[in-house]
Amino acid sequence: KIYNIITKALKEKRKVELTYLSSDGIVRNRIIHPHDLYVHEHNWYIPAYCEYCKSMRHFQFKNVKDIKILEEFFN
Repeated sequence: KIYNIITKALKEKRKVELTYLSSDGIVRNRIIHPHDLYVHEHNWYIPAYCEYCKSMRHFQFKNVKDIKILEEFFN
């Protein structure tokens, strides 16, 4: 599910909303602009601009609790 949503968002340059377990143990909603997908040490990651953090972050698939593609586009 996550892979399919992110690949669609990448192709269409669409924003994605994540419910994400942050490294501090708090579940937060994040709006991201995905830039790619990659695997590192058997874990999938989404490098993306995070509107909440106002910077690039690398989100791990295993910490994504919910995901949906938004109607909004990004550059």
